[in-house]
Amino acid sequence: MTGVGSGEVQSDMTGVGPGEIQSDATRVGLGENQTEMTGADPGEIRSDLTGANLGENQTDIARVGPGEIQSDMTGVGLGENQTDIASVGPGEIQSVMTGVGPGENLTDIA
Repeated sequence: MTGVGSGEVQSDMTGVGPGEIQSDATRVGLGENQTEMTGADPGEIRSDLTGANLGENQTDIARVGPGEIQSDMTGVGLGENQTDIASVGPGEIQSVMTGVGPGENLTDIA
């Protein structure tokens, strides 16, 4: 499938309804580049997701809901670079985190 929406290119897409499984989709939404995405609803498991939100680059993310475990995530929020973070809820253990908040640089924090 080519040129499904305005400016969008979609290839080998299955189940394009909201929250449905999308496989091998390219530029599904405005400015988004999504490859091999499963469970695109907020807080659901996402695998091999690139550019899910504006300015975000997410790779191999599991359970991206607030306070849930995040693994191998890059560019989660504006200006943030988070790698190998577990339990990022308030007051929870954060490991090997870089650039958590504005002007902050945290490494190996328990």
